[in-house]
Amino acid sequence: YFIVRLQNSFLDCVRFCNGQLLQPHLVLSLGLATMAYVHTKIELCLYSDGACVGLILSDEIYDISYKTIGSLRDLGAVKIDKETSLSLNQVTNNIKVLKGKLKKITTPLYQHLFSGVHNISTEELSWKKPLASQVISKQLPKHLYFSFMKPAYRMMSSSPLHIQKKSDEFVSTFAENHTTDSSQKLSHDNTWKESDDRLAIVAERILNTLNDIWNNQAFGSEFANSLNEDTYVSNVILPVIRATLQDLPFGKSTFISSFEKQSDASANRRGDGRSGRRPDVMFFVKHRERNYELLYIECSRLICTKQKEQDDEIKLWREANDEMYYVHKRCKPDKDEFGIVGVQVAGQTMRLNVLIRDNADIHRYYHLLEAKVPIQPSDSVIVTKFVELLLVLRNILIVNMSLLYNAPLLEKSSTVTSPRS
Repeated sequence: YFIVRLQNSFLDCVRFCNGQLLQPHLVLSLGLATMAYVHTKIELCLYSDGACVGLILSDEIYDISYKTIGSLRDLGAVKIDKETSLSLNQVTNNIKVLKGKLKKITTPLYQHLFSGVHNISTEELSWKKPLASQVISKQLPKHLYFSFMKPAYRMMSSSPLHIQKKSDEFVSTFAENHTTDSSQKLSHDNTWKESDDRLAIVAERILNTLNDIWNNQAFGSEFANSLNEDTYVSNVILPVIRATLQDLPFGKSTFISSFEKQSDASANRRGDGRSGRRPDVMFFVKHRERNYELLYIECSRLICTKQKEQDDEIKLWREANDEMYYVHKRCKPDKDEFGIVGVQVAGQTMRLNVLIRDNADIHRYYHLLEAKVPIQPSDSVIVTKFVELLLVLRNILIVNMSLLYNAPLLEKSSTVTSPRS
């Protein structure tokens, strides 16, 4: 598969079928595009969660499809990991320009560099080499190397002596975080599972994270509206989630994943080799050599459209639903207790949701709490409500992890296929 990432919120896409040009389609939201080569056809699918626009191109219009992908890349609509090569003409022109720059300066260093570049055959120079793009690296004789490296040397600072001492102390005094005995089975009973002192430490971490956010001018009123989703997730949502979930009582086998890693539970439910949904953030617990996805987070940019809000809401409960089926294929956590958590961030609104399986094997989805994300200095009531939501999230996950660790394994895997969402 040839995979590209859509960067634009909206992408106009022309659909071809059997050589016929059909009406344009509008692809909403961020998503994935895949190009698969199947015998004599090229199938291009642009995915937005729950929707797929397919472009089936026959051999005669292969060139059109290739140019279309190239145009999307050039316009910045798609991001392709593979670097674009330079043509021989581009490399030749770059070397010509570089020689002109070097020739103007008569110092021994620049004259040596000019001589070296002048003797290079552009036909044998790979575009992958820095020199092909007018970038000079450090392949120089020793008597010129120091002069060439002067700007780089000025960037270096000697390590203070006390840094080594601090590192030595850290290594020698390191002690693993205290973790609660995983055999202790907890339940949801309206009580906090950690002491007031412990909760105060977590709250202080969250507030320190908010302090950093408030001091970041990028989130001031002048720039905030122009920030994209990735910036919001990386600089606000992910830091507060890390501050909230750090040092969990059962946390030695947990980790947070961002950058839209594929949900294994979603892929498992879809089957047939299909790709799973890709949440913005997931919280994993490793247990009995398997990774369980106990928390999903879907986030918009700071300015959220109604369509994006609705799409993320649907995507979130479906992710939680997939994981609940995935968990129950392998073990039997307590019904009416164990849940999969979903957090939706729509603009500056954060919503805490949870999906459980009741005693009748029916899945129930609850909206628990809602709070404003205070990205700028805010009233203490707003801040308190935000911190409370995050502490409740932490408390729920502590109980759910305990229930998972104490869940008996299934004696044999079920042969019944769960309904796919």
